[in-house]
Amino acid sequence: LPLPAKLFALDNLPCLQHTALQPITGFRDLPQIPFLSKALAYVLEHTILVMNKFLTWVEHLPFASVSKIWLTTVEYLLLYGVIISLFYFLHNKKPGLLRLSLLLMLLFCASISVKNINMQQGNNIAWLNISKHKAIVFKHGISAVLLTDLRDTDKAYKYSVQPYLDSCQVNNLSLFSFDKNIATPWMAKTGGLIQFMSKRAFILNTLPADDQPAGKLKTNFIYITTNPKAELEVINRNFDPGMLIADGTNSDAYIKRLTTTADSSKINYKILKRNISLMSVSK
Repeated sequence: LPLPAKLFALDNLPCLQHTALQPITGFRDLPQIPFLSKALAYVLEHTILVMNKFLTWVEHLPFASVSKIWLTTVEYLLLYGVIISLFYFLHNKKPGLLRLSLLLMLLFCASISVKNINMQQGNNIAWLNISKHKAIVFKHGISAVLLTDLRDTDKAYKYSVQPYLDSCQVNNLSLFSFDKNIATPWMAKTGGLIQFMSKRAFILNTLPADDQPAGKLKTNFIYITTNPKAELEVINRNFDPGMLIADGTNSDAYIKRLTTTADSSKINYKILKRNISLMSVSK
């Protein structure tokens, strides 16, 4: 058996013993029998204690659990097909079932390989929605720059940001706050202006004149956060945006004014609320 199957079989051995003893020792309606009742209670109690210690030991064995495995719906179906056809082959001994199982396994491995290659070669920006917090991931292959107001010890980071990074197979992460300037071979940030590969973004959290250079700035994205003192008319005078992105730190009143004006002006926008995030691809 493969290691996970062996571990599964091992950690079920004490459970089987406990299950066998429970009908004998667990009936409360049985009359008290001198010595025998106490002896059965003692056996049941210590069986449970031994089972817990054994399961704890199995849990801490090397490779007892495997994390950071992300499968698509198609890959799940292929894996189920492999398992079902393999078990049918062990039952019926039909060669066709074995060939089917091997074919599905080949497709499963090919899907995983293609996905990993795309992950390692992909460049994208993820605008994450984390309630009243901010997080933007600039991913370049297996490296990424994360702009956020969270620390890596915060619960919101562990439950919202880290799973996304794991699913993208990011191995080299640089974490910065929004007020830091950044310079990497594939990304640069000065003030609110960000250049990532072929995409340009601007982080707007104050009046545009505070950070923006002279002249109208052409950007792919304007990231609006923390209720900036700028309505859409002011933004249009200073920027030529491809899309407006407003996160959950903005008030509902400000977002309503922004969306109403953007609809009338036919400007693309995305509101990062109600578990909605946005991903954009950069070349």
